[in-house]
Amino acid sequence: MPKITVTIDVPEFADGELRDAIVEKALDHVFEVQRQDFYDDEGDLHRQERRSVILTKLRTMVDEEARKAIVTATEERVPALVDEVMAGEFQPMTKWGERKGEPTTIRRMVGEHATAWLAENVNNYGKTDRYADKKTPRLHYLIQKEVAETFQRDLKDIASKAAAEVKAGLADKVSAEVSLTVRRLLGIG
Repeated sequence: MPKITVTIDVPEFADGELRDAIVEKALDHVFEVQRQDFYDDEGDLHRQERRSVILTKLRTMVDEEARKAIVTATEERVPALVDEVMAGEFQPMTKWGERKGEPTTIRRMVGEHATAWLAENVNNYGKTDRYADKKTPRLHYLIQKEVAETFQRDLKDIASKAAAEVKAGLADKVSAEVSLTVRRLLGIG
C-alpha cells in the first residue's frame, strides 16, 4: 500500500475534528490520484459509496495511528514528569494555608510514612489495637507471618512426600509378608 503524506495547517480543533480534517484531506488526495477508479457508468453515486467505505477505513487508520502516537509520547514523557514531581520540593501547609514544617519532597514523605507504618505496633492479627497485651512492630509481624506461612507450606509438602514414601514402603513390606505367609501355609517355599 503506498504511503500518503498530507500536510494540514493545524489551528484549534474540537474533539474528532482533527481526525476528520486529516481523513478528508487524505480522501481528497486519493480521489484526485485515482479518480478514474471511482467513476463508472453511474457517475458520482458509485464514487460516494466507495468514498464512505474508504472514509470509514481511513478514520479507523487515523484513530489507530493517533493512539499509537499518544501512547509513544506518553511513554516518553510521563516517567520523567513523575520523577520530577516526586523529587520536586514543596512547602507543606495546614488546611488554613499556614506553613507547616520544613520544605520536603513527595518521595521523602512517602519514605517517612512507610517507615512510620512499618514501625507502628500491632497485635497478633496485624491490627492496631491499644488494648492488646502483645504488641510488636508491623514489620516484625509481617516477617513472622511470611516465615510461618512459608514454613507451613514447606512442612506440608515434606509431610505429604514422607507419607507417600511410607505408604509405598509399607505396601511393599505388607505384600512381601503376605506372600511369605501364604507360601509357608501352602508349603511352597
